[in-house]
Amino acid sequence: MALFESKEAKAVRRQVTIRQGKRKVKDYVGKCQSMAFRYEEMAKRAVALGDSAKCDQYLCRRVQYRQQAEKWSRFALQMEDIGLRSNMAQAMGAVMGSMAALTSEITTGVSVKGMTQTISDLNLAGRPFGDSRELPEPMQWRA
Repeated sequence: MALFESKEAKAVRRQVTIRQGKRKVKDYVGKCQSMAFRYEEMAKRAVALGDSAKCDQYLCRRVQYRQQAEKWSRFALQMEDIGLRSNMAQAMGAVMGSMAALTSEITTGVSVKGMTQTISDLNLAGRPFGDSRELPEPMQWRA
């Protein structure tokens, strides 16, 4: 990790780390499912050999591996949800940044004194600025 990394480099490194973590969780879930299947096969062989104690032991281990797989699958699902919400937050941040830039461009060159003078000129013209009488009546909502 570099001491002075750019924001872009940090974001890329973070995305790579997240993808690697997701891959490892997915691999672990697959291994748990594989182990559960193997224990099920071992239990079948134990039954064929007449060893019910070993069959019960193997079936208990199969259940444990299936539970582990389900637990980590739920975790992966939660991480995906968090990732989607993070993407939405980034998109909203980009929209807000562009709105701030738009507002800045619109107000460039406009001073409070100039705005006050324009409003004063409009008021002297006989129509007060912001006069509510010039607005149409609001729509009446039907019940």
